Order: sequence, then structure tokens, then C-alpha cells
Amino acid sequence: MVMEHMKEGNLQQYLQKNCQKLSFSDKLNQLNDIAKGLKDIHQQKLIHCDFHSGNILYPPCSIADLGLCRSTNEENRGEKIFGVLPYVAPEVLQGKLYTQASDIYSFGMVAYEVLTGLTPYHNSSHDTDLSGKSTEFIRQIQAAEEFNEKLSEEVRHPDYIKPTNTRQISKQIYGTKDLDLEINFDLDELNLQETIQEKSSAKAQIEQLPK
Repeated sequence: MVMEHMKEGNLQQYLQKNCQKLSFSDKLNQLNDIAKGLKDIHQQKLIHCDFHSGNILYPPCSIADLGLCRSTNEENRGEKIFGVLPYVAPEVLQGKLYTQASDIYSFGMVAYEVLTGLTPYHNSSHDTDLSGKSTEFIRQIQAAEEFNEKLSEEVRHPDYIKPTNTRQISKQIYGTKDLDLEINFDLDELNLQETIQEKSSAKAQIEQLPK
């Protein structure tokens, strides 16, 4: 019903038709009006939770659709994810609570749209890849971490492995080649063997003594 009285519709529709005609000053005035409206909402200790250009009426820029608005003190405000995916803050997509800071992130996406005339992530499909905000920078970090992990395994000293038997040692270090190794990690057994040898040696020496 309100939309019937807004000749330009919402801000997104207006920008798609007129962004190239707007001066930089016009765009700053639009953002200033939007920022004031969001500030008023936050001063009431509220979180919009669904902030995007489709929920901003024009002219003038007025924030609408407060149906999903939540109090900053509401405990269950993070149970569900609302909003249009490209405008939703990364921490919300990771399961954290909506906050006024997540509204500010959404405002940043709107500012990008006002200044460029392009919707955020316009060149990316709005699927699970976008929901993880997997930009090229993040993908490079992940690739570097995987490389470092693989490298650390390749250069790791064989002593790092904690084998349980000789067959396991040969397979872990030398692949499928089995080595007939006799490794005994039981210090008590070693001490026992040494004691038996000492007794045998002493007995032999006694038997060699003249009678």
C-alpha cells in the first residue's frame, strides 16, 4: 500500500534506472539520509536484520520493512538467518547473532550499490559459495594453509611417528617395503636381558676358576 505512493519504488529499482545520471553529491545525500534512518533505529536499541536496497523507499530514502526488526536484548534473535544473501554479514552466515554491527555491514553493501549502481556480488552466483563469502583472497589463504600442512608432513622427521610394531614402521617410512627390523621400546625388558647376560658372564668366569 505504501509502495503505491512511492513513484520511484524502492532504492534498488531507482538505481537500476538512474544511477548513471546521479552526481556524486546526490549519492552522498542519499547515503546520508539512509545513515540517519539506520541511526534512529539503533538508538531505539533495535536491529533491522533485513537491511538492503529493496527495503529502502525512494524518494526520499526511507527505511521500510521492519517486520524482522529485533531488540538487541532479545535472546533468540540469532536462531534464523533473514535477509537477502549478498547483504547479510559474514558472521551471521556463520551462525552468530544479528547485531547492530551486522546492520552496518549491510549498510556498507548498500553504499557500494549507490556509488557504483551495481548490486553487491553481482558477478557471483548467490549460492553456498557466496554464503561462505569465499572471495579470491580467502581461497588463496585456504590454499596456502593446505600447502603448508602438506609440506610439514613431508619434511617431518621419522622419529615423530609413534609406531606400535616393526611392520608399521617399515610401511610408514618406506612405503610397502617390509624391513626385518627388530626394535624394542620396552626398557624394562632391555634391563632384564642385560641382567641375564651379566649373570651368565659371571657364571662362566666362576667355572673357569681353578678348583
